[in-house]
Amino acid sequence: MNPKRLKEWLECSANQFKQIDPNSTEPQSLVEREKHRTYNFDSIEGVSYQIDVTQPSNYDNDCKKLNADGVSKRIVNLTYTKGDTKLQGEELAEQDFIVVTNNYRAYGSKFAGTGKDHIVADYAIENRQVLIDYIKEKSGYRAETGESSSEVDTAADNNWDFKNIETDIALDIRFETQDSKKAAEFVEANKRRAMKKLDAKAKYPGFAVYSINMKKIIEK
Repeated sequence: MNPKRLKEWLECSANQFKQIDPNSTEPQSLVEREKHRTYNFDSIEGVSYQIDVTQPSNYDNDCKKLNADGVSKRIVNLTYTKGDTKLQGEELAEQDFIVVTNNYRAYGSKFAGTGKDHIVADYAIENRQVLIDYIKEKSGYRAETGESSSEVDTAADNNWDFKNIETDIALDIRFETQDSKKAAEFVEANKRRAMKKLDAKAKYPGFAVYSINMKKIIEK
């Protein structure tokens, strides 16, 4: 798969987020729940990138391009690190990629670079079994004892984020997630941007409303 198709795959996924008006002080919802199905949101490991939510999506909710001749502008700063070199632009355009995914996505033809004509290899093994085998190998798992000699680091490497919105306007950008102590603790432990639970009514029962700072990330 060439980088152009890879970018369009991510552009379709970025339809999960609504377009944000950088000049509005009104509350704006970040996540598109009604129209874009969450199972059509993919992130691709091995490259890094940002999503510019101030730009309109160039895809409809079934991942069909709205303007075939138009340029998709949401995915920015797409980068592939090869050794010690970070490739972007023309250097990145010279690369070819093989994307490992499940058969539903690979044969679906919905995303750019998918469909039977783009299949490089097809293995009769489930994704979950691949992960199980990988964890066993990396953790030194021994079947005879049922124990492992080490742990596998499952921390996210934060290879994607939103592009900071540059504006002097006091933005009010919101999202909804589960209203529970566990969810609140997860947000606090893993947030990369300032987030705050608001005293506002959620659209869905059992959910809470949070604000998110889209102007800057938290430096750690």
